[in-house]
Order: sequence, then structure tokens, then C-alpha cells
Amino acid sequence: MNASTVRAARPIREALEQPSSWWQTLTSSLDALAAQRTTRIATPDTQTITQELVPGAIERVFPR
Repeated sequence: MNASTVRAARPIREALEQPSSWWQTLTSSLDALAAQRTTRIATPDTQTITQELVPGAIERVFPR
């Protein structure tokens, strides 16, 4: 499935009914995921975003 497939899907028009056990499992799973540590950096170019890097990034996208 690609992004265009997801966008082409029908919108949700009513609340999704899930049993409380489903929500409890989701919450536990998200808590476990949030507790995991990694050395990976979540940026497109694998550089930590700092205030010093922001002006250069803007300049690359919007050159003078």
C-alpha cells in the first residue's frame, strides 16, 4: 500500500467502536514503544536539528 492508496480511501464519518480491551492493549503497546531507547536520529538527513542548522536548511529550500 502506498500513500496515494491511503489518500484515496473513504474518510471515516463515524466514531470507531472498539472494546476497552483493545484500547488498553493499544495504550500498553504505545507505552512500551515509547520506553524503548535508540541511538538513531529521526531526521531526514540523520543530523540532529539544532538552532544553528535551521538557517542553512531554510536557505537551501528558499535560496536568495
